[in-house]
Amino acid sequence: MVVPLVVGTLDTVFAYLTNDVIASGLDAALARYGVEPVPAQDTDWIYTAVMCVVLIALWIAFGLQVRAGRNWARVTLIVLAAVWLGLELLSSLLVPVMYVALGLPWHLGLPTGLIVMIALVRALALTGTITFIVLVCRKPSKQYFQETRSFQIAQWRTQETPWR
Repeated sequence: MVVPLVVGTLDTVFAYLTNDVIASGLDAALARYGVEPVPAQDTDWIYTAVMCVVLIALWIAFGLQVRAGRNWARVTLIVLAAVWLGLELLSSLLVPVMYVALGLPWHLGLPTGLIVMIALVRALALTGTITFIVLVCRKPSKQYFQETRSFQIAQWRTQETPWR
């Protein structure tokens, strides 16, 4: 549950730090094709921050349900992790190709240290997501959910009904 929090926070920080450079680079490339440039707004990074906060909140909410033994939450998190993994792979592979296709350098003029940090965060996101999917699909994890469900059913059956 920690990886989405770390990755979301770092994504927001990187979006804030790289907002002006990326926007000016893309505007310069699009101007060559006759597209009217759109100036960067100071609040562009806020969209990334809001999206990360919402996704982190969902991840934590479902994670707490997983810890309580809810299998539906496990399945939901597996689906979210698979979508996240697909989007991470897509953005990590296609964004540099798109920049080169537009005639921009793949690094957009960002400092090398920042590029390395962004690559490390992407690697952390990919590794954490794959690890999560593997761990929640292993046999001990499935047994945990089955035993928790059996325990909950046994508890429910032993409760006394109030109308008797």
